[in-house]
Formats: sequence, structure tokens, C-alpha cells
Amino acid sequence: MKIGLSLAGGGVKGAAHIGVLKAFEEKGIKIDYIGGTSSGSIVSTLYAVRI
Repeated sequence: MKIGLSLAGGGVKGAAHIGVLKAFEEKGIKIDYIGGTSSGSIVSTLYAVRI
């Protein structure tokens, strides 16, 4: 099964996305597809480049 994640926009939400992604990694949940809008797109791009 593949998992996709879409991140929302908004300054405060952008910071919260980082914590959610960290929690997913700690639980061993691998994200196969990621995208977002506004600040979510910045976080998703940084996450995708890191992989």
C-alpha cells in the first residue's frame, strides 16, 4: 500500500507539518507521495528533497 500526504497552507500550519512528519517517521510510517499548497508546499518540497 502506498501513502500520500497533502499539506495545507498557512504560516502556523507550516510549522505544525514539521512535527507531524517527525511523528510519522518515529512511528515508522513511510510517505510515498507528498504535496501541499503555500507553506505546505515549502515543507513538502524540503521533505521530498531530504528523502
